Amino acid sequence: MSSAQRRSLPVKKRDHTFEQYRRNLFSDLEKSCGWTPTLPAAVPRPSGPGLWMTEYTTWFPQVHRWLEESQREFSRDLALLHDGLFELEPLESFGFAPGQSFFEGIRKRMHRLSEDLDQYLGEAQERSGEVMQVDDAGAVVGQPTAAAGEFGFLTDAYEVGPDGRLMFKARFNTKGFDAGDISVSTEDKKLVVHAKKTENKDGAICSREYCRSIFLPEAVERKDFQANLTTDGVLILEAPVKQPDYNAITFDANRKLCIHPKSPSPESGAAGKELVVTGKSGLTVAEDGKGGKKVHLEVEVGPQYSPNDISVRMDANKIVVTGSKDSSYSHSTTAGTVEGSESEQFSKAFSLPQTIDSCSVDAILKDGKLILEAPLCRL
Repeated sequence: MSSAQRRSLPVKKRDHTFEQYRRNLFSDLEKSCGWTPTLPAAVPRPSGPGLWMTEYTTWFPQVHRWLEESQREFSRDLALLHDGLFELEPLESFGFAPGQSFFEGIRKRMHRLSEDLDQYLGEAQERSGEVMQVDDAGAVVGQPTAAAGEFGFLTDAYEVGPDGRLMFKARFNTKGFDAGDISVSTEDKKLVVHAKKTENKDGAICSREYCRSIFLPEAVERKDFQANLTTDGVLILEAPVKQPDYNAITFDANRKLCIHPKSPSPESGAAGKELVVTGKSGLTVAEDGKGGKKVHLEVEVGPQYSPNDISVRMDANKIVVTGSKDSSYSHSTTAGTVEGSESEQFSKAFSLPQTIDSCSVDAILKDGKLILEAPLCRL
């Protein structure tokens, strides 16, 4: 995206605190779920703004569970969200040159970060060979490691919106600034917050200028961004995800976004889009042909598992694959019929040199094998 395609977002000052904003979210989501505390759990069904969820058999139960658990953990979550706010940085820390424009300075800073990341990945590949190999236990050959850094926030960047749709959210601490002091924009892979306040103190002009730029995933719908400022100084930036596959999205027990692999379809194979099975177990990192790098993962899970039995979660520096299969049995004996049930589970983790955005993952389950590909985040 060129500078001409930069989008500026109007910042709206709201008349409620961040806590009330969260309560309003849950109140609106209750209406979308047709939920009230007096109704039994089996009664709620999509209604009002949430009627669209009737098209997806698995998504509405996920939303309903997410709502119940979020309300139950409200106080704990609120404290964690406050602790995780992005802090603005003094503008001089960006190393702007004299006369350099604000956005030119941001672009150069992000370019430097991108070069640092490319250098790190290149060195990691040199240590481990042509591609980075990871065994089924999740141990990276050569043990390259990286801090979550600029991308670690993505593990908690997605949550349910008031109408049940999946939303990207980023929250900033802008206490001390009014809505008119803050400018927000999107450009290419960046979400930029710039705050400037000028005050006259005893005849002296004092100016404070701060900025923060974060990675913006490709999956986020830029034209639908909203910027809201609460009365206690929390800037909330949110936008829906572009055309998510709601039948393949789930949340784990900690409400972390996960995906289910798909079954390979004849259509995707005919179009040449189906993931290629290499036969190499574990994870590899290679060039993606677009100037970046991608991961390819193959994991044997067994023919007993269906796509909905498998969940894939992206942590800051690892991929976690889990499977759970419940089955029942019944057989006759001389003493009568014996009935019961059993559960089979597994969990495997694979280290990553850099974070992966959950909404960029493409995964299928074919002949008892999970095949996954996704680009590594790149500034």
